[in-house]
Amino acid sequence: MTFMAILRRCCGRRIGRWLGMCVLLLIAALAVYYRTFPRQTLRDRLQQEIAQAGLAEIRLATPTLLFPPGLNFPRADLLVSETPRRELPLRQLRVIPLWFSLVGDRPGLRFRAELHGGTLSGNLRRNGEAELKAEGIALREVLRDESGPLLQATVSRGRFEGMLPLDLPGDRLLELTLEQIQLTGLETYGVAEGRLDLGRLHLQVEGRGATLNVREMSLQGGALEGRGQGTLLLGPSPAATRLNLTLELRPGDTLDASLRELLLLLGSGTGDGGRILRLSGSLRQPALR
Repeated sequence: MTFMAILRRCCGRRIGRWLGMCVLLLIAALAVYYRTFPRQTLRDRLQQEIAQAGLAEIRLATPTLLFPPGLNFPRADLLVSETPRRELPLRQLRVIPLWFSLVGDRPGLRFRAELHGGTLSGNLRRNGEAELKAEGIALREVLRDESGPLLQATVSRGRFEGMLPLDLPGDRLLELTLEQIQLTGLETYGVAEGRLDLGRLHLQVEGRGATLNVREMSLQGGALEGRGQGTLLLGPSPAATRLNLTLELRPGDTLDASLRELLLLLGSGTGDGGRILRLSGSLRQPALR
């Protein structure tokens, strides 16, 4: 064996030992880091930051650490300060920093959580910039008071881009598609079986500041079909948002006879048997004329 071959063999073994030692040191450092990481302190700080930003009040369970670095909260209850006060039960909330943003003036994070059978994900930045996406989330909302009709639907696709909270200035875009929309509890209105199937709603809204324009609004595949346009005036909360919409509705084949007669009493008629109506008031108490 030549001298050069012996030298390469010895150096190769030495490099292998050094690489092995470096790997062991890295594993040990990561183990110590994950063991001593102040998870509860960071959880409290995150709750405080969200509350101070005016987004919402949130209660976070003690997180576990992710690799690459991040946090997983098995339970996170988002408290919505509406009337009545409600909780959104987020599960398996994963929070990961937007690493390159941490060296700039717009630090932010990326998140993903399970909510009512679907997922809610997006990016949030300290200055209020937000990108949110929703898929497969089941909705269940009581209209007006606790004894009012119940609205059920599934958010098959939702997207929001803009500033949060809503009273901040800036551009906003909202796209929302609801499937399997159903109103129940309509017995007091004389509706057979007390149920109204409304099919699919697609909505696209965009604007600047507090005034948003409805670019597209369509209702298809249910007892009522139609389209709409108009404006939304954002309030201090979603429920306080003001509506000014013009709707063109047509009765479907499955529309209850009593509701068909009621529809004829509202708005004005169109040439194809539809009705033009105006939707005003707030999201909490809308008025249809």
